[in-house]
Amino acid sequence: MDTPEFLTILGNLRRNTSNGVRAPHKPLLLLYALARLKDGQERIRYRDAASILPTLIRTYGPVGTRARASDPFVRLRSDGIWSLDAHSSIFDASGQGRPAAMADADTLGGFTTGVLELLHQQPALIDQAVRRILDTNFPASLHEDIAAAVGLDLEGTGSARRDPRFRDAVLRAYLCECAVCRFQLRCGDGLVGLEAAHLRWHAFGGGSDIANGLSLCVLHHRLFDLGVLTLTLDGRVEVSRSISGPSARGLFDLDGAPVLTPIDPAFRPGPQNVEWHRRQVFRG
Repeated sequence: MDTPEFLTILGNLRRNTSNGVRAPHKPLLLLYALARLKDGQERIRYRDAASILPTLIRTYGPVGTRARASDPFVRLRSDGIWSLDAHSSIFDASGQGRPAAMADADTLGGFTTGVLELLHQQPALIDQAVRRILDTNFPASLHEDIAAAVGLDLEGTGSARRDPRFRDAVLRAYLCECAVCRFQLRCGDGLVGLEAAHLRWHAFGGGSDIANGLSLCVLHHRLFDLGVLTLTLDGRVEVSRSISGPSARGLFDLDGAPVLTPIDPAFRPGPQNVEWHRRQVFRG
């Protein structure tokens, strides 16, 4: 296996979906495996992956997603970069992994010999692989959090490429205010803490047109990409009931509030983009 082939596979992972809903299981397991490889660990114990992966899946996957580490631990073999040290007893009749049996057998998994040789020859390729996985599966606002959760440091790994005109166009359309809380702050001639969010994520075919954008402050952008906030089709804020804590009260005060929209109707959030976010991201 060579570098282009490996990166192509990472960018085109076979995603198991249920009714068209995204499944982040494989990308999250691969990020965990790359982090362990940086620490010198070539094989991963299923029990170790099972202690962290379900929480990651529940946090960064759609609500209701089956959060089992056994699914990607076994299914990644179909992508040609993953192998298992396993006895046939860990599989059920359909060839899926049996979680209890995998834990009892102390099943090991990891990159194939060919991939390991490639990564040992080119240590910098690990960082490229991390970026490829993040860029093709998650919005940029969540990259740092996901990397930290699996034990990776993104510093020095490069930045995701985005259309530089997207942010400026979206912020201008919203008169440089957060569409949710109307936050606006300038320092000199520059805006502070205001970003352009994608309704339909760039990693899942979201375009860089203004109708796929939303002007949000840093806090509400992060919450929007985590699925804590979404829009209704009639242009209001909807807050997920999955949150708790003292600060949740302030968020719930926003529930049902009208969203700031551009004056030009052509720039307002596209219904298909809103539907995608509600189905694929919102934790309703």
